[in-house]
Amino acid sequence: MGLNSTGESDWRNYDDGVKAQQESKMRPQIERILPVLARSEGIVLPDDFSFQFAPLRQLSDIEKADAVGKITASVADAFEKGIVGRKTALQELKQSAEITGVWSNVTDEAIADAEEDPPEPDLFAMQGAGAENGGAGGPGGGGADINEPGLAEGGGRDSAEPHLRVVGDAWAHIADLPIQIETVKGMLREGRGWSAMSPADYGFVARTNGADGEGVDCYVGSDRDSDRVWLIDQINADTGAFDEHKAMLGFGDRNLALASYVRGFSDGRGMDRLGACTEMTMGEFKDWLQTGDLKRSVGMRMPGDPLRRRA
Repeated sequence: MGLNSTGESDWRNYDDGVKAQQESKMRPQIERILPVLARSEGIVLPDDFSFQFAPLRQLSDIEKADAVGKITASVADAFEKGIVGRKTALQELKQSAEITGVWSNVTDEAIADAEEDPPEPDLFAMQGAGAENGGAGGPGGGGADINEPGLAEGGGRDSAEPHLRVVGDAWAHIADLPIQIETVKGMLREGRGWSAMSPADYGFVARTNGADGEGVDCYVGSDRDSDRVWLIDQINADTGAFDEHKAMLGFGDRNLALASYVRGFSDGRGMDRLGACTEMTMGEFKDWLQTGDLKRSVGMRMPGDPLRRRA
C-alpha cells in the first residue's frame, strides 16, 4: 500500500490487484492439485466442482444489510415485472449468499420445485373483489377491517391516515402478541407525500402507545416461530434525532431484519434512519412493551443518560 494511500479507492485497487493475481496465478495451480489430493483420499470431485477465494475484506453488519437489501430488491423487482421466473430468482438469491451470507438456506430442492409453482395470485384484484362484497372485513371478505373499532384509542391508528384494506385476516398473533396488519408484503404503504412497497407484512402491536402516540410499529417476517426480536431506534434522517421504534418480528437473523427495514423506504435513505438495532428475546420484548419507556430510544445514548452499550 505504501505511505501515499489516499483512501477507499486505494483499498479497492489493492483488492482488485490481489484478486487478479489469485485468478491468474493461483487458480490454475490449485485446479491441478485439488483433483490429485481428492483422489488420494478416495474422493471423486463432481464435474461442476468450483471454488472461490475468500474476500480480503469482510462486510460489516450494516454493509451486509445494505447489500442484502439492494440485491433482494433488484431480484424481487425483476421477478415482479416478469423479467425472470421464480426459479431464476431463487438461484440469484442463493448465489448472493457468497457475498452476504444471507439466502444460503435456499435449497436445490426448493429451486427445482419452483419450476412447478403456479402464478402468484393478484392481490389487488382480490382486494377489489373483497371490496365489492363488503370489503375484507365485510360479509364477502375473508378477514377483519384494518380500522376495526376500538383500536383508535390507546394504540390504534388515526382513521384519517391512508391505509390499504388487506386481503384475508388482518390480524397476526406472534407469540400471543396481537398485531394488526395494515399492509401485507408486496403491497403499497402510503402516507402524506410518500409511498413504498412493503418488504414484509407491516402493522403495529395493538394496545400499545409508542413514541409517535400510536401503536408500536412492526414488520412481520415469514419465520413466525422465531424467538428473536430486533428493535430499531429510528431517527430523523436529517437531524439524527430519535423518532420512533420499529420492531422486526419473524426474522431468522439480524441481516434479514435490517435488510427488510432498509427496503421499507422508497427514498433510499433507510440506512440514514437506522439509529440503533437492539436484539431481544420475545420475552424481553414483551417486558419492554409492558414496563419500558416506549417514548425513549432503547439502543441510543440520549443527552443526560448514563453510558450504556449500544447494540
